[in-house]
Amino acid sequence: MPRLVRWDPPTVPFRAEHVPVDREYLRRAADRGEIVRLIRGVYVGASGVATTAVDHHLQRALAYQMHFPTPIVASHETAAAALGLPLLRSGVLPDQPRFILDPGHGSHRHRRPRIRVVPLPAHQCQTVAEGPFEGLRVTTPERTALDLAAELPLPEGLMALDFVARRRALCHVDPMALRGEVADEVTRDAMSALLAVDRGLGRRGARRRRIALALTDPRHESPAESASVGHMFLAGFPMPEVQVRFPTCRGERFLDFYWPEWRVGGECDGALKYRGGDSAEGQRAADSRRVEEKRRAMELEREHGLMIVPWLGYEALYRPTVFLSSLANALRLRGAQW
Repeated sequence: MPRLVRWDPPTVPFRAEHVPVDREYLRRAADRGEIVRLIRGVYVGASGVATTAVDHHLQRALAYQMHFPTPIVASHETAAAALGLPLLRSGVLPDQPRFILDPGHGSHRHRRPRIRVVPLPAHQCQTVAEGPFEGLRVTTPERTALDLAAELPLPEGLMALDFVARRRALCHVDPMALRGEVADEVTRDAMSALLAVDRGLGRRGARRRRIALALTDPRHESPAESASVGHMFLAGFPMPEVQVRFPTCRGERFLDFYWPEWRVGGECDGALKYRGGDSAEGQRAADSRRVEEKRRAMELEREHGLMIVPWLGYEALYRPTVFLSSLANALRLRGAQW
């Protein structure tokens, strides 16, 4: 009598031909809830089903790559989610994963998933090496950021470009080296890979990319700072200097943004650092940070005659008219006209 062997469904996506059971067994397993069909012909064990919207999106992307015979590469928002690039609404991705297919590998005539057939050199692709999405082919961070900048509103595209430029710079210098006076070679190196990829891209979205690249700066320390710059540019503001050093009685201080002609500074503060959580200790730490920020602004105003305009990262990302109005009032009060 043959010995029965228990089959445990894989917790990563698999095709029917990759497992030692027939399709009828898979159908019954799906009926019992032991496996879940991601797309036609690709399944995952019930315990491996993604539990967040982003993970579900990436799991489907991997399933599509397993299903299609052509080497489609995850791109745009899908690649950004896999690579950790900042997105304005990181928890809300397109219904369908996005892909690029190099024309040298064929064409695409299916309605789903969303695949653009455009040139994609091999050196602009990489593969997720570990984790639940191991094996997922994605565009490189540089190509991903440029593809996003070609389509998204400027503040969002700039978030991705700044992130890539800053990460490259931090491979070679300490974060403090990106404050105050920054060596030209540091900036050039941070931008070199982005500019090299951009030169090989087509005309589609070229104007958006060009504007975003002109504003890209590895000194922008957060997505909110990047979005702030994008909104300032779109609103026609005079563009500020960034991460400017000021000596004070308590040591060096740095301003996120500075307009020297009018002696106005801007500070974009992440809302998270002001939230203390539920514990008394956490709230005390948040209060301490808030007091320190206020003390720093008072020192700069008192010792250097500056007018400091603070705003929260949330405002920069989702309610830009709030901080733009405050900033415009301060600049005009100091004589700025535009």
